[in-house]
Amino acid sequence: MSEGVRRIYEQIRVKVIEPLIVRRTRTDLQVHPLYKDDLTAQKIQFPDVRKPEKIFYQLAPHLETLYDSTIRSLTHPTDGLTYNRYRAIGFLKPYKKQKYKKADMIATQLARIMKTMLVKRIDSSFHAFQQSIRRFCEATDAMVKMFDQNRVFIAPNLPVSEMINDGQEDKLLELVTNLMDTDPSVDICIADDFEPGFLEGLKRDQRILNELSKKWDDLG
Repeated sequence: MSEGVRRIYEQIRVKVIEPLIVRRTRTDLQVHPLYKDDLTAQKIQFPDVRKPEKIFYQLAPHLETLYDSTIRSLTHPTDGLTYNRYRAIGFLKPYKKQKYKKADMIATQLARIMKTMLVKRIDSSFHAFQQSIRRFCEATDAMVKMFDQNRVFIAPNLPVSEMINDGQEDKLLELVTNLMDTDPSVDICIADDFEPGFLEGLKRDQRILNELSKKWDDLG
């Protein structure tokens, strides 16, 4: 923004916007004489609020070690999870990817959302984190199983992972086949429809997730 434009904005703010805005923050009420006198007349007094103080929660040594290693697995750019289970459409080859608008952006956002959710979950509830890791394991196992069968279902609105893990492949195939003509997001791919490196990252995530799940389940 140029200096001239900045000056114009400043004039608009001072001469046009500020006279129309009624500010009633705590500071305004305590500083403006009209508000301050009214508060005094009503015997209203705001309490003094101290700045937040950090409270550090001390984990037991074995929990602290597990926590640190888990955070590394969740966030490290090279040694951690790739979150490929949630980046599938981003790894499709061009002739398949073209049906999904902004596939790369969507895949990246989904992976980021999943990573953020797991980091927040471990800081809020160990039990909830255990459940989340278990579900992530199941979803990744289902995707690897689909690759092993050379039939990968892409159907955002269907419970694909659950049906694969429950052995309902035939029912899932029927549902996907029926939806392919009406739902453009539904597709059936083969392993070769994905770019090199996707399955490798998926299996690497599977190993990391299985190890994490076992370690956290062992806590009871």
